[in-house]
Amino acid sequence: MKIISMTAMALLLTAPAIQASEPGLPPLTDPPSNKVLAGKFVWADLVTDDVESVKTFYTSLFNLGWQEIRPAPETYGLFTIEGRPVAGLAYHEAPDEQTPYGRWIHYMSVDDVARAENLVADAGGRTVLSRRSFDQRGEFAIVMGPDQALVGLMRSSTGDPEDYRSTHGEWLWRELYSADPAASAALYEGICQCEVFEREDSEGQYIIASQDYLRASINSLADAEKGVASWLGYVQVADIPATLKRVEELGGTILFAPSPEVLDGRLAVIKDPSGAYMGLVTWDYPEDNTEASQ
Repeated sequence: MKIISMTAMALLLTAPAIQASEPGLPPLTDPPSNKVLAGKFVWADLVTDDVESVKTFYTSLFNLGWQEIRPAPETYGLFTIEGRPVAGLAYHEAPDEQTPYGRWIHYMSVDDVARAENLVADAGGRTVLSRRSFDQRGEFAIVMGPDQALVGLMRSSTGDPEDYRSTHGEWLWRELYSADPAASAALYEGICQCEVFEREDSEGQYIIASQDYLRASINSLADAEKGVASWLGYVQVADIPATLKRVEELGGTILFAPSPEVLDGRLAVIKDPSGAYMGLVTWDYPEDNTEASQ
């Protein structure tokens, strides 16, 4: 499955996820946990040139709240569930006025942002958004690995959120699609200093695990020559068919419809009105509680 086009990638490289002057970013944990859960994805920001359409799409689709941090024209705000922030939304002018612009950036917790940045550079990648720090949020950067995938790196100043079982509208899982999964797996093993192992039932697919939880997977691009490596985030939903119907009513697009061959029809991929990709999944947690958790 092709996750992002070359055009969308080219647009993204000119766009920071959050400006250095960003005021009022809330802490990831309140009260502070002071725990670093390296390898866990702890935040996500959506950057787009169409804030109002995207805000309406996601608040309506998942029944989310909205908290404005910075007003228009340089909008930054937070999607919330029962007052708790679950993702950010930032305005950025599209380089191409004729093409809708939107992209999710997913942030992985790391012990040392500078060290992780250096590992990416040593492997042939580069920094897209230079390392910066805010008192309540902590230190973060956005990098592009040699596989061309963008990812955020974060060391929270208040610690990472405890693991919990996601409900409707919350992040559940992340997948990296890479032309070279083995090389990407080796890089992320160094970045998060956590366990990365090949799946026994699927050659060439890898799992990132830390603190006894499965955190994310690394998979092969369906078309390595034409596809561009990228991270895809999945949100837990209560009802896939009902959610997909609402996606289309709100102006989104279904890219991958549920199939009995893929997670028994409990998974789909959509595109929002700005062109940003998101996975949807209905997941039943096992009793041993070691599967995907946030």
